Amino acid sequence: MSRMSRVLLITSLAAAAFLAITRRRRASTFSIAATNTANYYRSLHISYPTAEDRARAAKAGVEPGGDIMVHGLPNGLGWIGSKHRIRDWTDGCIAVTDEEMDEIWRAVPDGTVIEINP
Repeated sequence: MSRMSRVLLITSLAAAAFLAITRRRRASTFSIAATNTANYYRSLHISYPTAEDRARAAKAGVEPGGDIMVHGLPNGLGWIGSKHRIRDWTDGCIAVTDEEMDEIWRAVPDGTVIEINP
């Protein structure tokens, strides 16, 4: 298995938190809307919620959430590495190690279409 395949597999496993938070039951297509380095070691913002997500949430009487990202570890805590996977510490984001984030960062420019599957 290539390094990028392993990173994407890890990322897809971490996507379970996103799916649980958003109550998704089917594959959903988004895009990488922006990149930044503010609070985490590099992050890729996912274009969620969509207009459809907001309408579904309004109909259900709930907030759709938002600010969902694929990101590295909190700034200054990169030493934790893969131990961050011991428990789910994000609120719907997809967290990876800083090293994995470097590889994703190089491979995924703004506007890249991504699919998150349940």
